[in-house]
Amino acid sequence: WIKGRIGRTQSQRRPPPSVEKQREVVKKRYQSPLYKGDSWYLVDTRWFQQWKKYVGFDGWDTDGVGDSSTCAHPGPIDQTPLYERGTTQLRSSLLDEMDYTLVPDNVWKELHAWFGLADGSEAICRRVVEFGMFTKHCKVEVYLIEFKLLKVEGSGESKPVTMGFSRSDTVNEVKEAAMKALNVPAESECRLWDRYVTSSMSLIKDEIQTVQEAGLYSGQVVCLEVKNTDGTWPQGQQEKTYSTSSSSSSGYSSNNSGYGSTSSTSNYSSSYSSASYTSPSSSSSSYFSGWGWSSKRPSKPGLCGLSNLGNTCFMNSALQCMSNTPVLTRYFLGGKHVVELNKDNPLGMKGKIAFAYASLLGEVWGGRVSTTAPRDFKYAVGQFAPQFSGFAQHDSHELLAFLMDGLHEDLNRIKKKPCVELKDSGGRPDTVVAKEAWENHLKRNDSIIVDHFQGQFKSTLVCPKCRHVSVTFDPFMFLSLPLPLAKTRQLKVLLIRLDPETKPTYYSVMVPKYGCVKDLKNKLGEMTSIAPEYLVVTDVYNHRFHKLFADNDGLSGIQERDYIYVYEVSVTRADDPDTVVLPVYHRQPRSSYYYSYSSNLTLQLFGLPILLCVPRKNTTYRSLYKALQAQLRRCMKDSVPVRKIKATSSPATLLSMAMEDDSGTEMQDFSKSDNIGDGLELMDADNASSSNGGTPMETSVLENESNTTSNNIKGDDSDKQADSPQPDNATTPAVKEDNFTIATVNSYGNTLLEELHDDGKPVKLTNRTYLALDWPEEKSCAYSEKRSDEFEEDDSCHANLTKAKKSFDLYDCLKLFTTEEQLGEDDPWFCPKCKEHQQAMKKFDLWKLPDVLVIHLKRFSYNRYWRDKLETLISFPLRGLDLTAVCIDEANQANAMYDLHAVSNHYGGLGGGHYTAYGQNEKDGAWYSFDDSSVSDARESELVSKSAYVLFYHRRKSADQAPATQAEGTAADADASLE
Repeated sequence: WIKGRIGRTQSQRRPPPSVEKQREVVKKRYQSPLYKGDSWYLVDTRWFQQWKKYVGFDGWDTDGVGDSSTCAHPGPIDQTPLYERGTTQLRSSLLDEMDYTLVPDNVWKELHAWFGLADGSEAICRRVVEFGMFTKHCKVEVYLIEFKLLKVEGSGESKPVTMGFSRSDTVNEVKEAAMKALNVPAESECRLWDRYVTSSMSLIKDEIQTVQEAGLYSGQVVCLEVKNTDGTWPQGQQEKTYSTSSSSSSGYSSNNSGYGSTSSTSNYSSSYSSASYTSPSSSSSSYFSGWGWSSKRPSKPGLCGLSNLGNTCFMNSALQCMSNTPVLTRYFLGGKHVVELNKDNPLGMKGKIAFAYASLLGEVWGGRVSTTAPRDFKYAVGQFAPQFSGFAQHDSHELLAFLMDGLHEDLNRIKKKPCVELKDSGGRPDTVVAKEAWENHLKRNDSIIVDHFQGQFKSTLVCPKCRHVSVTFDPFMFLSLPLPLAKTRQLKVLLIRLDPETKPTYYSVMVPKYGCVKDLKNKLGEMTSIAPEYLVVTDVYNHRFHKLFADNDGLSGIQERDYIYVYEVSVTRADDPDTVVLPVYHRQPRSSYYYSYSSNLTLQLFGLPILLCVPRKNTTYRSLYKALQAQLRRCMKDSVPVRKIKATSSPATLLSMAMEDDSGTEMQDFSKSDNIGDGLELMDADNASSSNGGTPMETSVLENESNTTSNNIKGDDSDKQADSPQPDNATTPAVKEDNFTIATVNSYGNTLLEELHDDGKPVKLTNRTYLALDWPEEKSCAYSEKRSDEFEEDDSCHANLTKAKKSFDLYDCLKLFTTEEQLGEDDPWFCPKCKEHQQAMKKFDLWKLPDVLVIHLKRFSYNRYWRDKLETLISFPLRGLDLTAVCIDEANQANAMYDLHAVSNHYGGLGGGHYTAYGQNEKDGAWYSFDDSSVSDARESELVSKSAYVLFYHRRKSADQAPATQAEGTAADADASLE
């Protein structure tokens, strides 16, 4: 029953074959298709890319294939970048091909047999599951569903045990696993209950269905009830009183045209508003609160909370907004959908979406319960939209788009859609073209959604070459408005200078939001007077270089959680003929019990990695050691004496002065590079533009060891001399050379390639060489952990950046929406006159306005690497939204006044956000806050906030067309609420 869990594979280790054989074996199996039930494995992308480079997997990258001296050996498979720190739990929001690579079972077995697993890493096996009802597709289930299992018997409840399951596991498999985990004898008779909110449970009767079909979510409490020895169940017949999910038996009546029967309304209790939100996945006392009954307190029609089934707050928010849209709710509660149900529409959902939504509305507006679980509705949605079938967080706007489109197709009055020819304007009047387009639209689309939710906008395209004008009129159901957004962002980076006496310093750098790394370097260069071409931007994770950025890498790839370290180096490019830039790691021993029962000594990374510049040729072990000593000054104790040197040349000159041989002869000065290349390239970084230059500075250089003997025997006098000013030619004791040893390693720092020795011969150094400084177990008396952790903060980190921002309103967004703009290079338009793709000028205008106007504020920005949320405050009127000025059709201008009736809110960021809703109850006209299962009163001043995401407006009736007064506007209320 254990499938898809994290664990160690049992493939036997064997020596890896030749790189040609490795490449051949993996290529044959790598592109295997996905089949339901197959096992696939997650492999850290960086390790896999290193292996591909090592064996020349991609064909074009064959430089140094199989040669550990030029192409780093990948070493054991290191999975730790995929884990939450200090655990073996997968990090949230991992991206395929960015963070991990999926490989089939037979590929994993070979890789594991050849390379094994690094210390602290485990195999991450996942199963292929099938999604969808009518359109089946398979995908690897990366994130498992975790249940909290409880044993319930006559003596009470046990403590919860957390276990992971696949969505394709059956309920019976879950039960068997629970019995084993909770130490219940196999012969015992048991049954499962799902506890989806506090004291609300339902019996899971069908044990053949899968976890996905049962609607179970991650973090849910699943109770295993064990039958008593006398043949009775611990709770007897109480299961009849437990809450169940919403279904067609919710009491909804198709002939009831109101929002609930008179009896249910009269039983309304004002206590509905006292409920408080509790996340069902939180570790609350609900795990141990005993077998409780569902609260079936009567509520006012429409004021029914929706239980969070596991990251379903987005769905609950959307449903509450739709529920508080009177024209649609009256339609369903009046039973009109039954007559117009179109089960044969090939574009529809066989009527299941409409039926599930109607059933849920019947329970929400029935006035019999204060909370219900929309599980049947969620299951129906998941059958036709697999992206919503799991329990990941989604966008309320995306669900609204699917729901409204699904309702439209399920209720489409057109049984057989005719083919309609789309025509361009051809110079005809707009009124003629718009009417023709709308009539053609109605020939294929006619439903309650079209009647009240769809409008029409005018799209104008102008060819920049031939000036051809194309005008089309298209329907819309949402008005997605752009927000005025900031064009810059603050990025906090740590600068490590060449001068080892200068502490690492944090800077807060203002950079273009969608700029590149070169912009960051230029701005930091201005702040520090360091030439930008001498800066290397890196991402350091777990004491090693996770990424070395190229100048043309986008800043959108840098997320808030990344640790960005910027190093000052002495060259401007990696292929400099005289100088090589070496990444250097610190390592120390630690005990490991991972591979065997007897402890053996392994090495772990610690401290801040270094970028060291040394001569490419003729660098001996001794000169390399002294260069490292110079850079390690910032983490050495004060007892280690140094001498100060003033430098007026570039920083690299100081390094060459630290690498004098025993005879005192200075090595080659590599401080200047006459060959200015395209930029710095370290391993995976691209080239970038640069210019020559240097930075004068004062630094500390460790003295030549050969000149220290006489000073070491002077006793107390030498101590006094060390504290007094010294001439430039004075000598002081140096750090002993037994503090650490030097070795070449792979890019992860966990695989030894070669131990270096002081044999007087030049060390072979390339652009792919990584060094490790192996310190003894107690490091040494010279190394200071305290000093190595010290840093400073520039004044920019404390600058007051909270400048007053302009408060934008909805009209600003509408103006942006209707502003003419040029199409991008990747989104050209084919001009029918030029017969070429052109970056045309495009403009939108509102033509026909719907009765219910749904406005989507585009707060989220996405690309492959970057996800951002705009927290800009957009003021919007609660009453009297006047669209007369933005509607260009005079016939619609006479009836363009709207009032707000619902808001979908999103709080927090992208990773841990939460959705709620505000809705105006049509019965009493009051506003209420819907927060999953909690419903409470809301003030109008609360509605306008930075969290407002989707706005629902309805057109005013003709008798109420007076424009909004200042008191009806929301700017003052919004400001007061924010204050």
